[in-house]
Amino acid sequence: MREAAVPGYRLSKARLSTRVLTTLGLSGLFMGLIGACVITALKSGIMPISVATYYRGTSASLSGTETLMSSEPRSLIEIAEITHFHLFGVSILLFLLCHLLSVCDVSERTRITLYSTSFAGMLIFFSLPWLITFHAAWWAWLYAPSMLLLVLSVMLLYLFPLREMWGTR
Repeated sequence: MREAAVPGYRLSKARLSTRVLTTLGLSGLFMGLIGACVITALKSGIMPISVATYYRGTSASLSGTETLMSSEPRSLIEIAEITHFHLFGVSILLFLLCHLLSVCDVSERTRITLYSTSFAGMLIFFSLPWLITFHAAWWAWLYAPSMLLLVLSVMLLYLFPLREMWGTR
């Protein structure tokens, strides 16, 4: 995106072909995000008790009175592998989306807030499996809110460039 290096350049000034390409790319990324959310919800659930059970196994319970289905806790290598791949991929996704936001007509404060919020959401969300598995099951209460924070910030990072490219000029 060499055009982004030009001071004052905005996505709204992009050629039609660039706006179509960017829109198609964002659409694919959006479908990937939806797929990732569905897979996450199906594997671990979003309720704290199901998340704690998924990561800690049968012995996990938040209040000590629940009877849970039998399951094995996630291993160190499994969590390390998943964290590595997701931190790498989501960091690239966020970098790309934040780069697109940098060529949108939004305030510096909005940019910094979205940059910080999206990366904080990612770090919180991907640190929770470690905390749930190796510290305490009650960390599972932050799982759904941190996923929501990450997804909402990513949604805004999608919407600002789309509005910039296709909104009224």
